Amino acid sequence: MKWKIFLYSIGGLLGAWIITSLFLPPLREYLSLKKALVRVKDENKELKKEIVRLKKEKGEIKNDKSYLEYLIRKELMMTKPGEKIYRIR
Repeated sequence: MKWKIFLYSIGGLLGAWIITSLFLPPLREYLSLKKALVRVKDENKELKKEIVRLKKEKGEIKNDKSYLEYLIRKELMMTKPGEKIYRIR
């Protein structure tokens, strides 16, 4: 009687160990991939916002000459002939 209980206990523990060994690694991988998917979706949202902003800026550059001049002066540090730039730090 005691041997049966002992053998069933060992069998139960062995079965639990086998089930855990089989299902735990795929579960961990699934959870890791799920987190990565959320991160990629968030990044995708941000990139879509950036695309909208850049399209708007492209339209402004094409249609607004004063904005184009502003960008040229700011980004390329260009001046009109005879102008001087004073930098204050």
